[in-house]
Amino acid sequence: MEEEITYNSTITEEETNEEIQQNGVLEEVITVDQEFAEKQKVFQETINILQQNLEQPTTDNIGDPLEEYFKSIKNLSSWMTNIVNSTLSSSAFLPLTTTLVTDLDIINSFEETLSKLEIDIISYKQNEYNQLSSFSTKTTSFSTIFPTFDSLWQNFNSLIQLGKLKLQELKWISELDSKVEQVEVEIKKVEVILEGVEESRKKHLDDDVGGDGGLINSSPQGSTSIESTSDVTVTGMVFSSSLLDEWYTKVVAVEELVQDVDAKVKEVTNILHHERFRSPKDLYDHINNIINNNVPELRSKIVATKQALAHDRRIARWFDGANDADKWILDALKRVNQLEVPDFINKREWADEEQNLESIIDDRRKIIETISLDSQQFKSEKIEDLDKKSQRYYNYH
Repeated sequence: MEEEITYNSTITEEETNEEIQQNGVLEEVITVDQEFAEKQKVFQETINILQQNLEQPTTDNIGDPLEEYFKSIKNLSSWMTNIVNSTLSSSAFLPLTTTLVTDLDIINSFEETLSKLEIDIISYKQNEYNQLSSFSTKTTSFSTIFPTFDSLWQNFNSLIQLGKLKLQELKWISELDSKVEQVEVEIKKVEVILEGVEESRKKHLDDDVGGDGGLINSSPQGSTSIESTSDVTVTGMVFSSSLLDEWYTKVVAVEELVQDVDAKVKEVTNILHHERFRSPKDLYDHINNIINNNVPELRSKIVATKQALAHDRRIARWFDGANDADKWILDALKRVNQLEVPDFINKREWADEEQNLESIIDDRRKIIETISLDSQQFKSEKIEDLDKKSQRYYNYH
C-alpha cells in the first residue's frame, strides 16, 4: 500500500512572516529587514546630532591637535555617511516589500563590495577610530563629542554586518524561489498526464459517437450486439478494456509522480521556516496556495480519475464477458445449423428416425436461441440499470 506523505509544517493564515513557533508558543521575531531599517534610522539620527556638535566652535588655536582630531571625525563620519547613502541604500538593501533583487551576479557583486569595505575598515579605518578613542580619554572637551561618534561607528559596523546578512537572505529567497519552480514543474508533469488521459477519453468518446449522439459496441462476430446507443454511455466512456487499462496504468504512474511533488514540497517547507530570513509576501502567499490548495486539489483529481477508471474497467470486464457469451452462442447456433445426417448412414433404414432427429436438432436450436434471447435481455436490463445509476450520479453532481 502506498504511504501518503503529510506535511507537518503546513502554513496557516494566522502565521505571519514576523512570527515563528517556539515550543508551542508564538513568538515575535525581528526580521533582517526590520533590524536593518532600524539601524539605518538610528544612523541618520546620530549623524545629524554629530554634525550639530561639530558645527560648534571647539578651539581658537590654529594647529591645535584637537582641531586635527575633529577633522578626522568629520572625514571618517563623511566616509561612513557616503557608504550608507550609496552602497547600503541601493536596491539590494531596500526592504523586501519595496523591491527584490534575485540576480545572483548582482548579489555576489554587492558581497564583494562589502568584503572590500571590511578589509578597508580593518586595515585603515579601525586605526583612525582607535586613535580618536585614545585621544578622547585625554581631552575633556573632545570626550563630549566622542560618545556620539562612537555610537555612529558601532552602528555603521552593525549595518555592514546586517548588509551581508541581507545579501544572504536574498540568496535564500532565490533558492526558495527556485525550489518553488521545481514544485510547479512536478505538478505540471502530473497535470499534463491527467489532461492527456482526459483528452484521450473525450476524443475516443467523440470518435465512437453515432449519428444520433450515442455509442455502439459491436460483437466479435461483426453484428451489433448492443444497439441502444445511450446504454453504453454510463459514465461517458467507451468500455474498451485495452484503452481503459492503458489510461488506468498512466494514472497509477501519476500517483508515483506525486511522490516527487511531495519531496519538492518538503524541500520548500524546510527552507521556508528560517529563524531570521523571511520571504516576500507574494512568494509566501504563493507557497501557501501550493501547499494548502494546489497539491490537495491535485491529489483529489487523481483519486477521482482513478476511481472513475476503476469503475469503467469493471463494467468493461462485464461487457467482455457478455460478448464472449454472444460468441459462444453464435458458434453453437452455427454448428447446430450445420448438422446433417451422415452420408454413410442408410437413410431408408433411418427414415423413421429422420423426423425424430430433425425434431431433436430443432429443439436444440430453440434452446440455444432462447439462451441467446435471455442473454440479450439480461444485457439490456443490466445496461439500462447502469444508465439510470449514471444519470442519478450526474444529476447529483
